[in-house]
Amino acid sequence: MIKFSKIILLTLLVNVSLSAHSQINIYKHFIYQGVNRSYIVHLPYKIYPSLHLPVVFVLHGSGGNAANIKVKTHYDDISDTANFVVCYPNAYDGWADGMMASAADSAGIDDVGFISAIIDTLIDLFFINPERIYAQGLSSGGFMCQRLACDLSDRIAAVATVAATFAESMTGQCNPLRPVPVMLIHGTNDPDVPEAGGLAAGLFPVLSTSSTVNFWKEKNGSCPASPQIIFIPQLGLSPFTSVMLKKYSFCNDSSEILWYSVIGGGHNWPGIQPVGSGTGINLDINAGIEGWKFFKRHHLTPLIVTSVPDNIKTGDLKISVDSNDNVLGIFFNGNEKWARLSILSSSGKIIRSYYFSNLTESAQLDIPLIPSGIYFISVETDLATYVKKLAIIR
Repeated sequence: MIKFSKIILLTLLVNVSLSAHSQINIYKHFIYQGVNRSYIVHLPYKIYPSLHLPVVFVLHGSGGNAANIKVKTHYDDISDTANFVVCYPNAYDGWADGMMASAADSAGIDDVGFISAIIDTLIDLFFINPERIYAQGLSSGGFMCQRLACDLSDRIAAVATVAATFAESMTGQCNPLRPVPVMLIHGTNDPDVPEAGGLAAGLFPVLSTSSTVNFWKEKNGSCPASPQIIFIPQLGLSPFTSVMLKKYSFCNDSSEILWYSVIGGGHNWPGIQPVGSGTGINLDINAGIEGWKFFKRHHLTPLIVTSVPDNIKTGDLKISVDSNDNVLGIFFNGNEKWARLSILSSSGKIIRSYYFSNLTESAQLDIPLIPSGIYFISVETDLATYVKKLAIIR
């Protein structure tokens, strides 16, 4: 039955990849710890096994569920544009985030294991990239993301929180196996999770936003003492709020910590205007878009790609490599009519091939999930053929 289901699913995925306007939401459930747990998976327009797409877990807040965080964040739209999978898990009477504020915590629910079990299923069914699994959450979902960074750092590449800091009760038991890139978006006027720390919802001790940043600076190591400060341009759509980004880059293993301080912001998801009146909502940034921009820079195992001297002449055609984004950039002269790019193993076997027509001056391609080694990039155009050698170290 399992094999038969996977055959049906593979057929379905092939159909999705061929349709320009197809997208699928799959509702799944399974028994975990004797409890019926569930989640929603959103598949983007283009998905087929060889792509090994990333996946973003989006975790709802207290009193919410997978369906309403799906609507609240508009993450499906980001997924369809950027081509990654989104998973919306359902909590069991709140998340077991370690704050000891939920019935799930009191009942001994293992939400870290629950998320890990979903990852296994997504890898098995949808061939997602195990190096590119991320989590972003709102409020208690954000606190759960912080726990994932502590307890599931061997599977989650990076986490982002919205209207959440860090549970005081977790500080002594957070031992990530690697530096974890972390992004926080927090309103200075958040009434439920105070930016200055203290009691969340008036009951549960949490760190301040600045203390949370310092906590992760210490865990990740070698972060700069002072951040790069960026003032986000105001669009005039939310005149009573503004956003300041504090960016700590170049921590160990290419990790980083981003802190979006929403000045005047409340307890909400920036970028989405809810139905009805709302206060402290900022529309200068979109929390989901900022989350994906942050996530796509990070992989579970840092990828180092270096160019080896090759036979490409200066001024003919340029191939650049962005190891943070795991991207190959090809810059043409502007005179080519077509181009075929192939990634080959050291023995000459084609691993991935792309064809371009109606060329612009440049193209960008994701480097496929391939092991360490020496590879060749062959670029054939109607004008000439070029070869470049790459060393990939994982």
